[in-house]
Amino acid sequence: DLDYLTECDNRLWGCSKAENAIYGCKLGDPTNWFSYRGIAEDSYAVTVGSDGDFTGASTCLGYVLFFKENCIHKLYGSKPSDFQLSAIRCRGVARNASRSLCVLNETLYYLSPDGVMAWDGSVPSKVSEKLNTARLSNVRAAVGGALDGRYYLYLVRDRGGEKPEERLLVYDTERGLWQEEDVCSYEMTGSGGQLYLWDGKAVWAADAEREENWQRADGLEEEVRFELVSGDIGLDRPEEQYLSRLTLRLEAEAKSRFELAVSYDGGAWETLAQRTA
Repeated sequence: DLDYLTECDNRLWGCSKAENAIYGCKLGDPTNWFSYRGIAEDSYAVTVGSDGDFTGASTCLGYVLFFKENCIHKLYGSKPSDFQLSAIRCRGVARNASRSLCVLNETLYYLSPDGVMAWDGSVPSKVSEKLNTARLSNVRAAVGGALDGRYYLYLVRDRGGEKPEERLLVYDTERGLWQEEDVCSYEMTGSGGQLYLWDGKAVWAADAEREENWQRADGLEEEVRFELVSGDIGLDRPEEQYLSRLTLRLEAEAKSRFELAVSYDGGAWETLAQRTA
């Protein structure tokens, strides 16, 4: 009776909250978990001593990983006689966020109680410093997916009697940028060249142009609003010197429209320019 499962080196691995234990099936036989004949194909079981419930499992860089909220158990080896289990005290997977685990470009991304983390084989590092951590905590559900260097994270949070908050966050791992999209996704699945998202009513393609009939697809978005707001400019200079000129460069697709506005000293936004590409 296992809570979370993952696959590595032709074995299924699972963990049990009730027993606080990790199990591995017989080599090549996912139906046999109690084969102990003293050979390399044997099943495997080990009890861990860390506190708390398991919150997720995954495989990355050849390691089998089992998570708790404040711990990562890493198992490695080629056969039962040399399997080794180590524990790292760090920010693990948050409760109800087991499905946020996603491997992207040899790095494992997941939602922890302190935000979104990236694990590359050593110690996890936080990649969501730009986001409000409070809006990433106490989630009811979290689902992760990946496409072309982008990590998709769908979150559902309760708000004390109000309608649950649903968000789809996208992290560009190459540029370190976060975006928020307005399509919900209770389920995600990737085909290698595409990421599909299910919002409860329809299936969406993350990159519509990769679909053969995308121009004829019903419900294709014709207008997508995007907003970029800079921080205060000029206050970090010696003696708070003012700017005499600011150059802004952007690349816009044909028929797209953009507007440039500025706020002086925290005042109202003033539109300076409007252009159509």
